[in-house]
Amino acid sequence: MATSDRSQTHPADLHPPSIEFRGRCWSADEMTDLAARWLGGLRDRETPLVAVIMANHPQAVATFFAVSAGSRPMILLPPVPAAWRTGPPLPRGTELVLPPVLGEFAPAGEALGLRPTILPEPTAAPSRFEAARFLTTPGFVLFTSGSTGSPKPVYRTVPQVLGSATRILDLVGVPRESDIAGTLPLSTTHGVSTLLAAAERRGTLGLLESFEPAKTLTLFDSREFDYWPGVPAMAEMLTRLAARRPSRRWRVPPVCTVAGAALTEAAWLGFREQFGVPLRAIYGSTEAGMVSIDAAPADLIEPGGVGCVAPGIEACIGDDPRSPVPAGVVGQIWVRSPLYMKGYGYPPSIEPQDSIDGWHRMPDRGRLTEDGHLTVAGRTDEAFKTRGGYLVDPAAITTVLCRCPGIVDVAVVPVARQAGVVPGALVEASAALQLSEVRARLATELPSWCQPAMLHVVEALPRLATGKIDRLRCSAILRELGPRPSE
Repeated sequence: MATSDRSQTHPADLHPPSIEFRGRCWSADEMTDLAARWLGGLRDRETPLVAVIMANHPQAVATFFAVSAGSRPMILLPPVPAAWRTGPPLPRGTELVLPPVLGEFAPAGEALGLRPTILPEPTAAPSRFEAARFLTTPGFVLFTSGSTGSPKPVYRTVPQVLGSATRILDLVGVPRESDIAGTLPLSTTHGVSTLLAAAERRGTLGLLESFEPAKTLTLFDSREFDYWPGVPAMAEMLTRLAARRPSRRWRVPPVCTVAGAALTEAAWLGFREQFGVPLRAIYGSTEAGMVSIDAAPADLIEPGGVGCVAPGIEACIGDDPRSPVPAGVVGQIWVRSPLYMKGYGYPPSIEPQDSIDGWHRMPDRGRLTEDGHLTVAGRTDEAFKTRGGYLVDPAAITTVLCRCPGIVDVAVVPVARQAGVVPGALVEASAALQLSEVRARLATELPSWCQPAMLHVVEALPRLATGKIDRLRCSAILRELGPRPSE
């Protein structure tokens, strides 16, 4: 078991950070003034909840801070209306506050029963609310990725979300007044944490509307950023782009973290080779926030693990957290943390997740060392039974495939066929593959019932806005492609 103190971070009187966007710098004073002026038109609202669209744009950031100065819980929506169909659905009658640049989303909100309010165009008039105090909202509704079903609303308090963000920066040594490169969608857990981290550190947030490898490397060159949070897919795309231009020396922030998905050893080694900076893995979830992080000195970071369980958080392994298995044994991951969500749903209708003495089950299996280093061994909720009744662990198949030269990433998913469920695999590769050689390797390292009945190579795996693999879409692609003649 890994454990330490259970202290909780509380929100300070934070103001919006400076934003570098499309070649222009919006100063912290300018952002604060805009948020304060918009706050003046949002007072005395009656709806119990309020929603904002967390687009990567300065006006969306100012709207977020303006609305956060109220007393209503905030729903943080992505700028993709298709993702607003959540389970349970958004409460009808909820106010949707839109800055002018996002006014086009009003009809989509009305179609779901929301009440759009479009803020006025920014003016140069001085603010009457210079002393506005932001982040007085009790909490945020964020959403699970929706990779295997409708996104689920997750309610976490402001201290929980802010605490997760600041602990990451403290543990990896990001100092005050640091500049942060923001390429994650601000609507995600990691994205809003990035925004709050930039506000807490009182630095500049370099913001991209959406992640593109070339624009990201250009952003890195625009100033000396101190920190870049990303996901493994982003790191892999940056590595591939840099590898195509071997004569160019690239500048990346000295601290780079990845979260939200497994990072292969090949991807970790490739990033360090191209940029000279190690990727620091973060483990957590939308529900739990940050659980562990690789905060070791740069020359001691190695691929494979997800660092040490963070101070103030406890983790253990086993079927029952009251009787954990010995160090080094693989099993169910359990977490006890002050950062853990209040529950699923929309306030005040919150459903707390079941726990055992405060321990919450994570969706993954893993193992812990005696000194608290955590390794993730795959998701428990992605395992499935085949038509023959065998239980398939996709992580085992993925591990073998990722060791094949040229394979960049893999999605192993269940595929329904007339005779029953079979394993299927979509492979993203950086070079031409001989599938016969790949299958020969699978045959020597895995039992017959773990062999993918369908194995196809695609140019790029389908992904959600968060960077996670869209597993439902992968299953659909495999059904559309069907088995090869030899399969």
